[in-house]
Amino acid sequence: MSFPLFEEFSKSHTVKDLIIERNDNTVVDGDENLSIQEVYNIFLENNLRCLPIYRSENGEKKYIGYITLFDLIPGDILKMLKEKMEDSNCDINEIIDNLDYFKQPVKNFLKEINLELKIITQDVTIRELINILCKYNHHCLVKNDNNEYEIITQVDLVNYLFNHIEKIDEELLDQQAKDCAGLVLKKAICNVEGRVSQEFFHDIKLLDFITISYKESALEGFLLMLEKKVECVGIIDKNDSIISVLTSGNVRGLNPDALKQFVKPVLPFLKNALDDIPEPYTCTENYTIIQLIKKLTYYQTRRLIVINKEDEPIGIVSMSDIVSSFNIEEFKKLD
Repeated sequence: MSFPLFEEFSKSHTVKDLIIERNDNTVVDGDENLSIQEVYNIFLENNLRCLPIYRSENGEKKYIGYITLFDLIPGDILKMLKEKMEDSNCDINEIIDNLDYFKQPVKNFLKEINLELKIITQDVTIRELINILCKYNHHCLVKNDNNEYEIITQVDLVNYLFNHIEKIDEELLDQQAKDCAGLVLKKAICNVEGRVSQEFFHDIKLLDFITISYKESALEGFLLMLEKKVECVGIIDKNDSIISVLTSGNVRGLNPDALKQFVKPVLPFLKNALDDIPEPYTCTENYTIIQLIKKLTYYQTRRLIVINKEDEPIGIVSMSDIVSSFNIEEFKKLD
């Protein structure tokens, strides 16, 4: 299938064009010897999803890895707390106060640089950038003309494409939420790259939308995220209606006092952490790409819960799914 408008645009424009159009976005990074507590604080202060980590060598920064919000969910600590809570004689507050977890250096938690966080040049085309951000994490590092690093995110890319919407073929823009929801996960299951016909996914059964009861603790919610490898779980009331969401972003700024709140029911936890209980952002199955981007941008969120005609949650459209929907590599067939 051919997309002449978008093919021409995405081949002739580069990361440098994107950087020129957007506001300054110099990378926020951290030294490998920062404590994990300092990293939690940096994520909160800068509203980050990813922090590149460097090692100082001869006065220069050498990027050696990165850490994401999902990595900051302290799985081992939460499992230990869950076990301790079953012992009525344990003082959870005392256990948390004596943890050395927050004092550890961040280098103990790193993911490998260039495995999911790419370092690219400014002459990478938009088409190549789409392919990179489909395959690797949600960010990449770019070395600019001043020999400094900037960070490009999926949000930057989607905003840039939306600003040049006249260069995108209608067939791409007509894609709907029901087509985009879970697209990245489906491709991973099928081991497919590039743009693939939806017919290949007819027999793919995704996990049901993950939810927890409002009576469950935040601790249970975060453990469920780790178990299911998702960054968002819905919170449902006694009628199974979604009333809020718990996300990996809720660990920004975590410290011992905040960790003590994890044992509370999830709604009081959110109220304490955010001074409010966030509403769930939803869309219907027939939302188009344009409508999805507008709503994601307006609410400054990375995901929308897809609701069917019966107002039941049937999946999630993420920013990663939107980026993947613009990947116009040739159609590929599964073996």
